[in-house]
Amino acid sequence: MPEMPKPPESLELRTEAVVKILKEKGSGDPEAESALLSLIAEAERTADANSGAYGRIGLDRFRANVYLRAGNKDEAVESLKGALMQASGEGDLEVWDEIMAQLKNIGATF
Repeated sequence: MPEMPKPPESLELRTEAVVKILKEKGSGDPEAESALLSLIAEAERTADANSGAYGRIGLDRFRANVYLRAGNKDEAVESLKGALMQASGEGDLEVWDEIMAQLKNIGATF
């Protein structure tokens, strides 16, 4: 089973900054949204280096983690649902189970 790669230190530092902005201003704020989109673009480049669906699954899980850390459960759930669909498409039940456990852990309902 592929594990989610640990983001490079610079990406983790940027993630902390984006989480702070999201907490302070909310996900609808233009500055917060711009910071998030920039961070996601950087994470996408990392995901693209991890070819295939697993890079995209990792990206959705990363995005969900950012939203959770910022206190935005709804957006986190949507990102995890995207990862869940990709894992299902890959037929990877182990990753699917992991994502389902994450969703249950945060109290997501379907």
